Amino acid sequence: ELREAIPDNSVDVAIVHGVFHHISDEQASEMLKLAREKLVPGSKIAILEPVWFSGQSKFHRWVMSKDRGKNIKSLEDWEKFFQSNAEGWAEIDVRVYPNLIRFYDLVVCTMTIK
Repeated sequence: ELREAIPDNSVDVAIVHGVFHHISDEQASEMLKLAREKLVPGSKIAILEPVWFSGQSKFHRWVMSKDRGKNIKSLEDWEKFFQSNAEGWAEIDVRVYPNLIRFYDLVVCTMTIK
């Protein structure tokens, strides 16, 4: 199992791109707990996920509506999710990056371990 394969406090940075919207909030919360165990104090995790937000292009909304992930959230719901998992993290920064190069927009959350 991954928990035993990677020593605690041994990872400098973690990137999770496009995973959380394919799993339940409970599973995503477990991933964040695992990251807290494995990350070196002061290091970061970056989470990039599709996001619904006001003023989003119709094309991006259409593309995201075709995604097989059933857990795409609004910006407000992503913020609530990350804040509800704030224990053990020193800093949480959530931002939307409207992306003209990709076919969808991203919310990017960076979390710094205590």
